[in-house]
Amino acid sequence: MAKVRLIAPIGPTGLYKVARELARKISEMGYKVEWLDVETPTNLDAAVLVGHANHLAFWRNKIKTVIPYLVTEGPIDEKASEELKRIGHAYVMSEFSADLISKAGASASVAYPAFYEVETMWPLREVVKPFDVAAVLSLHTAKEVLYRKGVDLIDASMRITEYLFAINKHLANVINTTMARTVIFTGDSDNDIYTLLSLSKVLLYPSRSEGFGLPVYEANALGVPAVFLNVPALDEFACGFPVDVKNEPKILRMDYKGIMWSMYAWEPKSKNKIIDTLKDALLHYDKHINYCKNSSNTIKKLSEKQVEELLKHIIELFS
Repeated sequence: MAKVRLIAPIGPTGLYKVARELARKISEMGYKVEWLDVETPTNLDAAVLVGHANHLAFWRNKIKTVIPYLVTEGPIDEKASEELKRIGHAYVMSEFSADLISKAGASASVAYPAFYEVETMWPLREVVKPFDVAAVLSLHTAKEVLYRKGVDLIDASMRITEYLFAINKHLANVINTTMARTVIFTGDSDNDIYTLLSLSKVLLYPSRSEGFGLPVYEANALGVPAVFLNVPALDEFACGFPVDVKNEPKILRMDYKGIMWSMYAWEPKSKNKIIDTLKDALLHYDKHINYCKNSSNTIKKLSEKQVEELLKHIIELFS
């Protein structure tokens, strides 16, 4: 059986989910998937990178040929720009990413990571919704531009409704220490995210877009509208209740085993605006359900041809 090498992502759990779905697609085509990580030996001939553009320079020293499938959560550094120019072309997860790649000197093809079989989620749309709000926060950015790792924001949300759960495991632990009376579901990339989201009327997603915004796409696929910051790449497809942000984002940088990760941290114009928007969303969410279902279906259809091109490129390299 022919083998395709995929580099395990570094960074948000959403990237792991994208990589796993891509691996599933490749497996369905009759190929065995081999996962690589930062401890991978050098001098391999080829691999597919699901990650950030700034990771390219690290893998250049280990792998001769890389097919990049990228998000760009923040500025592209000089080494990554040089590598993009050398490769010449990258697949990206949003128009926002494509624009940044283009400015770095390479061409880009957009393939939204809408691999999910949305139709299989439809039965979950009709379940009873015991919670009003599902909260997904990125701690790395929330602690910079929100309020005490999101606790103040969640506390304000609790004034609207007690029926709330947090999907992020670490955030839920923080909330549990201050609001033990609240029922909280903890979660991570291995949980059944669709079931959790289907239990709520509205998704609260007031942090970053992760270059695509997978939690919003998943919620919309279930007909669940989102309260989200109106930033790239969410402004390309998200359905729900956008919140305006300040013009200039903060730039955050992290180092993971020698690989630099940079991201934009967008700040809402006001904390109260998020809460007011959440109130409005709960009041009018039923008017948005069918629209959000159609939104998720549209982006999936838009992505199908683009994903086929990405898969064709991968298979041609490894066959």
